[in-house]
Amino acid sequence: MENTDVTATEARPRDVTTVDLSTVNMGYETDGTAEGTPLFLLHGFPDTAATWDGVVDHLPTSDLFIVRPHIRGHGLTRIHPGKTVSAETAALATDVIELADSLGLDSFHIVGSDWGCRAAYALAGLAPGRVRSMVTLGTGYNEATPVSDLSLDQVSSFWYQWLFQTEHGRELLQDNRGEFCRHLWGKWSPEWEFSDQDFAEVATAIENDQFVDTVLHYYRYRWRNAPITEQYKDAQRLVDGMPAITVRTTHIQGMEDHCTRPDTARRWEARVTGQYRRVDLAGIGHFPQREVPERVAAEILRTIRGEA
Repeated sequence: MENTDVTATEARPRDVTTVDLSTVNMGYETDGTAEGTPLFLLHGFPDTAATWDGVVDHLPTSDLFIVRPHIRGHGLTRIHPGKTVSAETAALATDVIELADSLGLDSFHIVGSDWGCRAAYALAGLAPGRVRSMVTLGTGYNEATPVSDLSLDQVSSFWYQWLFQTEHGRELLQDNRGEFCRHLWGKWSPEWEFSDQDFAEVATAIENDQFVDTVLHYYRYRWRNAPITEQYKDAQRLVDGMPAITVRTTHIQGMEDHCTRPDTARRWEARVTGQYRRVDLAGIGHFPQREVPERVAAEILRTIRGEA
């Protein structure tokens, strides 16, 4: 790996609100006006709410109420003392539902990247009546444990997930998280030349003291090497059954995404039974919202408006 000196002090401060939910104290950021159309932007691993900055710059914030949660283990979001540190997709979706409840939002549009995609799909399966439309970036609808029919390219791309099953993986992530995560960025978007400042916000977000345990649970439960937390078992069982997604959905796929390969992202498109569009972006990797934010903003608006 590149020997990169990444420190949390490089990132600029952000205006973050926190709220106590049933399991987490969640940090979130807002843009626009509280009277606007609600839009949730969910980031992934390893990333931060700052991933949406460029997209928000190209959205009509006077018409929208944009909510950017910090996902579990990242930024200011921490699981309450005495609660199990976990990151099942049902748990991530439940956090969003509870945050929406706390904000008095009965329904909303949702955009997700990486883990945020899986949370969005889970949410659309658990509470379809609350999701007006959905845009997913990079990670298509997929089964919780994708053990069959993966291309060798995809198996190779999942190397970090195998590593996280081991104690060595824990130690590496614990001791070298900035270097390790920056390495993943470079591998996942090989044609994107990101800057130190692009990564500085992430270096701050992953200093969260629950980051390592949260990430390890996410990938270990996914490969059946960690238990599902009792309170999420029923919801996770429903999510793992891959219910049909009836919500209007747009999937944006970078064709040079070396995390979730394009062929993998296509595998379960037939389970999205509502209005569906797929947008393939040549030369773009795993972070379209960072690489081509204006295009992503345009696709979000098109989806919200129900344009074919």
